[in-house]
Amino acid sequence: MRGAFAGPELADAGTGWLLRAFRIYGDKPERERVVSYQLRRVVRTGGCADPVVWEMVALDTARSGREADLTEAIASAESGLAARPADTTASAWRSLEITRDLLVLRRARVQRGHAVRHHPGPAAARPRRLRFALTNN
Repeated sequence: MRGAFAGPELADAGTGWLLRAFRIYGDKPERERVVSYQLRRVVRTGGCADPVVWEMVALDTARSGREADLTEAIASAESGLAARPADTTASAWRSLEITRDLLVLRRARVQRGHAVRHHPGPAAARPRRLRFALTNN
């Protein structure tokens, strides 16, 4: 089939798969930044009808926890939900709805003045004494 076009659904699914796979298996240390850049390129060039891509965009935008970023992330999720087919039963669309609702709740917490706490990560772990260390007592 020379010159056949697979269709926008397959193109969107392929884009989503590539971005997820790159995020998981990327070999560059700054892969999160690269994935973020690629996600924004996809959205700028006309969007995507894959709900997983929109969820990745929303979560990536909301990462900082600032109110403006949360508002932008909610708008991204709603833009993705606007492309949802009426007769779909796919769980990925429901996941995008849940993500949007959680972002709305998170924004409400920020508006009420709650501090956004981030997990400190493994580098911030408190040093502990060795459990069976010999002491000079």
